[in-house]
Amino acid sequence: MAEAKELVKIIKYIEEREKNLSRYSDKLRFSLDRLFSVFGDKDLCRYCGYGKTVYLNAPGDYQRLPHDEAIVAINKMLNPTEENVKWLQQRFEGWRKDPKFKASQAKDLFPKIAIHRFTPKIEVSIDLFDEQPFYRDEDLEEDAYLAFHDHLLKIVFLPWNAPKDFNLASEYSVWQVGRFYLKQLVKSGRLIKFLEYTAKKLKEYEQEYREVSELAEKLAKAVEVV
Repeated sequence: MAEAKELVKIIKYIEEREKNLSRYSDKLRFSLDRLFSVFGDKDLCRYCGYGKTVYLNAPGDYQRLPHDEAIVAINKMLNPTEENVKWLQQRFEGWRKDPKFKASQAKDLFPKIAIHRFTPKIEVSIDLFDEQPFYRDEDLEEDAYLAFHDHLLKIVFLPWNAPKDFNLASEYSVWQVGRFYLKQLVKSGRLIKFLEYTAKKLKEYEQEYREVSELAEKLAKAVEVV
């Protein structure tokens, strides 16, 4: 009997540890996703991923709204107070008939988003591998790097001794790799170092293009009509 009680105690302890591990892993993944989402298509908002114009299902009422107005509307749908419902009923026909049903639909359609203004993602214009991998896998014989490719910040894997070529790399988002790699990424300290390296490279490109643009300007002036 004592052994049975001890077994139940151990199982509950394991369950609690696993719940905490899952909670911290989710927190890690969401935090890194928030950082990675700063970069990408400049026509998309870095905070919510919507464009400058949002095709909003309200639900049942498809409307094309400016980003900032759409974010306000979504927040009111997810917080259907009497005042918010009146606001929605003035703008969306579907909300005039059955606001409680519409509010329940909205929870399934929209994520919880803080009210914010459209802020474009940073569209990094160069493709770039980090100087060093943030993790070396001895079993799979591959290195895990941070990289910018097609304007996105990604986690990429390359076979050992392979050249830094995106055609040879496997590319992933923070949602597509195991939590172990996310842990190694943070522990390595490479995230800040890679962003610093990116800033340095962009500065070099900026200087190079400034010099050639000034030269091109001088050449263009030489053939201007006087």
